[in-house]
Amino acid sequence: MRKGNFIRVAVAALIAAACGGDSTGPIVTPVSTPTQLSLSIPPSSAAQSGVALPTQPAVRLRDAENRLVAKAGVVVTVVATGAGVTLTNATASTDGSGTATFSALTLTGLVGSYTLQFTATGLTALNAPALSLAAGVPTQLAVVTAPSSAAQAGNALAVQPVIQLRDGSGNAAAQTGVTVTATLVSGSATLAGATAQTTAGGLATFSGLTLSGATGSYTLRFGAPGLAAADAPAATVLASGPPTQIALTTAPSASATNGAVLATQPVVQLRDAFGNNATQSGATVIASVVSGPAGSTIRGDTAITDATGRAAFTALKITGTAGSYSLRFASAPLASVVSTTPTALAAGAATQLGIITVPSSSAQNGAALATQPVVQVQDQSGNAVAQAGVVVTASIFVGSGSLAGASATTDATGKATFSGLSISGTIGLFTLSFSAPSLTTANGRCHSAGDSA
Repeated sequence: MRKGNFIRVAVAALIAAACGGDSTGPIVTPVSTPTQLSLSIPPSSAAQSGVALPTQPAVRLRDAENRLVAKAGVVVTVVATGAGVTLTNATASTDGSGTATFSALTLTGLVGSYTLQFTATGLTALNAPALSLAAGVPTQLAVVTAPSSAAQAGNALAVQPVIQLRDGSGNAAAQTGVTVTATLVSGSATLAGATAQTTAGGLATFSGLTLSGATGSYTLRFGAPGLAAADAPAATVLASGPPTQIALTTAPSASATNGAVLATQPVVQLRDAFGNNATQSGATVIASVVSGPAGSTIRGDTAITDATGRAAFTALKITGTAGSYSLRFASAPLASVVSTTPTALAAGAATQLGIITVPSSSAQNGAALATQPVVQVQDQSGNAVAQAGVVVTASIFVGSGSLAGASATTDATGKATFSGLSISGTIGLFTLSFSAPSLTTANGRCHSAGDSA
């Protein structure tokens, strides 16, 4: 030991003894030159990312002979070995005793083992024992299992999403009981099964998450109170669900001719519960009359859906009494649809004659019948056909005799009204027949031709 230093140490010892101090304790030598650092308070051996160390370190100055040096104003800096971590509040200055006490020293980064190293200019660095960094408090959500990229409306996603709580550095944060809620970034679909609770590991696994609504592309967002939300990495494309109903996309003609194929053939579409077109081929759709005159028949009444779920009728026609008809379209077990606009059925082409006023049931030989017959041009269902100029001829179908006044011509309504029709011949029963070119004949009932007056 140098002579000067020895004298200073001896004086210091004498002063301490005179004051009642422990002359055997460490001697602080304020005039020594510090060359190294030592830990007076080691930092915590475990910490959370982003949270100040529970035990803040304190560092002392020492000289080359490991004696404490009382020197203020020396800046001590701490760094961490290993990548993936940053430090805050990582400097402290020594006080008059040569002690640098850190305050709010914090490591933020990936979980793992780190060594803190304390340095000061011109001094030998000091390494602290290894520190284990764990995840910090959760600040955000992360999607660890993305939801299905494709789904059917009304059906649970085939791949249910899994969400992880994470701290500010992206470490998985273990916290149970956090409610995570799924919503849509945009769009009008509705969600079911849209909440999940985190387990002890901070994972929230959804079960039964379902999108319902119009087909389209939807991006799911996952949120929890106080945490930054996370969006699914890709949109979920929502397709139609299974068919539940039939929609009428092209209504049948508002007017039609009896027995003729409708000018506008109906087209129907299978749809799901949310009104989306349902793509299912091979379904048989049947048309029927739900209201209208009794006794009608319908033909060409079936159509088969194509790959898009569309069924187009090609030869649908109604045969029956003229009037207003409403049509229903059904394919069990789907909900049927009724045309909102009735089809007005008009008479078809003339095919026959019909007697609308029968001649007298008795008559005098050679005298005009008291009740002259009226004959109507009709279609196949007996509807009156308005066709003028048709010559209707009466003849004897049963009986022996001759007729006078035996022809009449139809007016604009298709009626032929006889005038002066008489029977001459042997007294007895007669049946009259009425005919016109290309039309089916109409036969009247028997009549008695008696003596002339």
